[in-house]
Amino acid sequence: HMEDTFKDVLQESTKGFNVDSALKHIAKAESGVFLLLRKQTDKSILQNIDPSIRDNSGDDIKTYGVGAQILSDLGVKKMRILGSPRKLHGLKGFGLEVVEYVDTQK
Repeated sequence: HMEDTFKDVLQESTKGFNVDSALKHIAKAESGVFLLLRKQTDKSILQNIDPSIRDNSGDDIKTYGVGAQILSDLGVKKMRILGSPRKLHGLKGFGLEVVEYVDTQK
């Protein structure tokens, strides 16, 4: 989960699971990991108001790499991702494989 302080505190999610519902879903599973990632640079307030404003610093790629390394270090191999399908490049280099995306509407 990529941290978004405003949405996390308000338990709001425009797409995907919010923190509370994700933790409840994981608690029902046989096993699971919740990984909260923080961007290297904070999203400006303007970006929260207008998502069309982009930060092209590449920090997301670095952050995903750190997250992949943490999952690998925890012994995660095959993952079920809570949320919509998306391309996650470079996971095989960390020994990670996405086997399923869990629909947020279930």
